Amino acid sequence: MAKKTDADLLMKWFNHSVVGIFKQHHAFEPEGIFIGDASYLFVPDNDKYEGSSRMLFDEHNHPVDSQKVSPKQRAGCTWRCCCKMISLIHTNRKGAFFLYGGVVVTAGKDHECPIRVYRWSEYRPLQAGVGNRCGDPSTQGHGYISGRGRSGKGGEAGI
Repeated sequence: MAKKTDADLLMKWFNHSVVGIFKQHHAFEPEGIFIGDASYLFVPDNDKYEGSSRMLFDEHNHPVDSQKVSPKQRAGCTWRCCCKMISLIHTNRKGAFFLYGGVVVTAGKDHECPIRVYRWSEYRPLQAGVGNRCGDPSTQGHGYISGRGRSGKGGEAGI
């Protein structure tokens, strides 16, 4: 069954239908605090994982540029196949809970900002008036998105 599941349809189902049910039951706080997060999903090195990327990671599983690391640093690195799961996580100011407001799985090499800005602009939590702005790339995928105030350097980048 899993092999027959279309990944785009599955993400659309979750991001529209499931999130719509969350919204119906008032699961999203009126303040509208969302956090954009990106995590690498390591997969076996074979052709069955369409859209995966082969990337170099350090000993802490952070991606590194093979052209910018010294031979000594590179010795502690490993080439791995991966995808990237980009999540839109809803919470409150106290961080008392979290709820997935959107999920996209894409190639590991894809940067999360364009995906968050362009693909999530159609998703239900963002249709509720919550902004969609990219966070500072130095936060390594964690952008703060809020209905009242937004942080990050998206405004400086014209986003």
